[in-house]
Order: sequence, then structure tokens, then C-alpha cells
Amino acid sequence: MKVKILILLSVFLLYPVSVFAQWGVKGGVDFSTFFYSPSVSLGKYQTGFNIGAIYDIKLSKKMYFQPGLLFVTNGIVYEPNLLREKVNVNMYAIEVPLVMSFRPNIGDKMKLITDFGFYTRYGLLGKTKYDYTISGGDSYVIDSFDDYSRFDMGLNLGIGVSYLNYALVGTCQLGFTDVEKGVIGIKHQKNRISLIYYF
Repeated sequence: MKVKILILLSVFLLYPVSVFAQWGVKGGVDFSTFFYSPSVSLGKYQTGFNIGAIYDIKLSKKMYFQPGLLFVTNGIVYEPNLLREKVNVNMYAIEVPLVMSFRPNIGDKMKLITDFGFYTRYGLLGKTKYDYTISGGDSYVIDSFDDYSRFDMGLNLGIGVSYLNYALVGTCQLGFTDVEKGVIGIKHQKNRISLIYYF
């Protein structure tokens, strides 16, 4: 009897999720940098990528909740001192975005996507390359996480369109946590373009 009750309860709980939720795969291009404020970038954008899975949970006719799990890149290209020392910071991380998505219809089978939410990220590995343009072109490489924090979280804003099982979304991310160890006020900033396919 207890087994039957558990089976019925499981079906009852999982039925709405199976009907009003769907998996998707996501991938695209990331442009990352560091900033003191959203209008003051510290260097050039580092071009990278994002790839992973998302899960759409339909809350109402136009509102969705979308968690995800992504493998992403972070970094920056900049010249931090008077020696014109070029620095390439490359970091690879696992990212978990948690987004509320409003999607009104704008045409036949087409929707406008407006996303608002947060993300958390944890760095897995990375290398920072220092190139000296004055001292004979010397260079050396260190682990990025010797200088930079592995953990990051921040704001996630996006806008895009969907058509049938496809969606194209542009995202802006602004970090809340400090990037550099022992330095206050430097945050992550990322612009992202992603293509999504829903199963």
C-alpha cells in the first residue's frame, strides 16, 4: 500500500514538471573583461565560449524559470603598467545561471525573450601569460588562480528571440564579487551571444 502511495505521489509531483518543462542545449561566444564600474573597463575583451544545458520550467503562459549548467571561459587582455606589459588572463569555469524569463508572443510561433536573474561561477583551471614588449620580448606563464579568485557571482540580464525550438539570446553579466585577490572593487563583466535548441 505504501509503495502504491509513493508511486501515485511521484506521478502527481512529476507530472507538472514533465508537461511544463523541457531541456535544451546552449552554446555561443563570450566576451569577458574586468571593470571598476560598468562604464570603466580595465582592458580589452577576451574572446571565449559558453556551452552546456538549460532547463525551462514554465510558470505561466509568458513566464519561465530557467536554471542551467554551463562550461565557460573568463578573462581579459590588458596593459597594466608603464612597462607596457601585455597580459592575457584565461580562465575556465563551471557556471550556474538562475534566470526568470518573460516571453510574450511577437509573431506566429515567435517570442520575445527578456531574462533577469543571477549567476554563480567557479573557476576550474586557467593560465595567465605575461609578455614584456620592452625587455626583449620575454614572457612567462602562471596559474590564473594565484592572483584571481575562483568564485564569482553576479547579475544576469538577457534579451533575444525564439522561434519554434530555437532561441538566440544576448546576455550581459555584471559581477558582484572581487576578481583579484587582495584588491577591492574590480569585478567581472561579460557579454554573451548564445544559440539554444530545445528538445
